[in-house]
Amino acid sequence: MPKAVQSIASFHQAEPVPADGGSEGCSGPGRILLKVFEALDRANILYCVTHGYETLPQRITSSDTDLLISANVGSRQLAVLLYENGLGGTRGELVCHRGYYMIFAGRNADGSPCFLELDFALDYKLGYLRFYTGKQVVERRRRYNPFWVPAPALEFGCYLVRRVAKRHLDAVHGQRLSGLYERDRVGCQQQIARFWGARRSALIASAARSGNWDPVRRLLVPLRIEMRAGQWSGTPGV
Repeated sequence: MPKAVQSIASFHQAEPVPADGGSEGCSGPGRILLKVFEALDRANILYCVTHGYETLPQRITSSDTDLLISANVGSRQLAVLLYENGLGGTRGELVCHRGYYMIFAGRNADGSPCFLELDFALDYKLGYLRFYTGKQVVERRRRYNPFWVPAPALEFGCYLVRRVAKRHLDAVHGQRLSGLYERDRVGCQQQIARFWGARRSALIASAARSGNWDPVRRLLVPLRIEMRAGQWSGTPGV
């Protein structure tokens, strides 16, 4: 791939990038991220940002941005596409990629260097376990500002299994889950039932409706065990 992957150190010789009108208020990484979204849309590659998208693209709050894509694009094909579709030169250049993990370098408005880390994935996995295929999520995506995010029920499912897998569900997490649940109760209940049996599914649904997640917090360890066991066996727990 010509020029697509080069050392990060060499990028520091590039000229500063003038801010463009379409990315007003964005940092350097935010402007690069907008270009990535535009390139993916032009190429008809279905994608969505799985979490932490509320402040994008103006403010990127995590070290890397996670995106799900459908399985019909290889990592090298994706890297070539992003380099050749408006991401070359000083507006944001691909300087490193390892599979679907990519680093772009660019310039802030003051000319200082900046970097954007993107972690693309074909499936929603936690450890070695796959909880959703990328296809399941991106085919039901919804528009959010200039990019795409999961449908509320699927975002709820992904977020819930992540919190249970990490055994950490605080008040902010609970509010997020309950807010998603209110947007699609039936869909969220279906996602809960994918991973837990009737008794614990009812417990989780009750917490989502009421906003009181304390009963769920007390059972995070057994919920995690049941969830993982169901994924290993291909069936939900009992």
